[in-house]
Amino acid sequence: MKKLIRQIIKEESSTQTKLLKAIEKLGILQTIKMVGGYEMFVKFLPDYFDKNNKIELINEFVEKNQQVEEGPIYLYELIGQDYTYDNGVDDEGNDVVTYISSIDTDIAGYYVNMYDDEVGSMYADPIDSGYLKLSHLDDSALNDIFGILVDEYL
Repeated sequence: MKKLIRQIIKEESSTQTKLLKAIEKLGILQTIKMVGGYEMFVKFLPDYFDKNNKIELINEFVEKNQQVEEGPIYLYELIGQDYTYDNGVDDEGNDVVTYISSIDTDIAGYYVNMYDDEVGSMYADPIDSGYLKLSHLDDSALNDIFGILVDEYL
């Protein structure tokens, strides 16, 4: 591996070009580790993490996680709660909250809970659940989830 990295570095003159070549050959996660971590990587390639590249790194985190555990990454296990994606009101005026509970390759698992005014808390059972493509998440949510996973895996 070190020999391959040295070869890549010798072939190109600019650090950014070297890193882009390394990403092509090794993947984003391995390249980030090679340069000494996420903060160093961002110093070399500050504009690298657009939406597509964030999703690519998230997918590499999922793959890394699946080498240890089967299934998706559960946010509750990382941050002690599911990620609150949206607060709103349904057609009947009930308060509803959409949570993202898990991250898998290219998708986020979600569920929707409704607030019970009589009890003063959320219903125990979700009223809806499913999957959202990571590419369909708004930028704020994707950035938050990306940050959570970077903190955990790097």
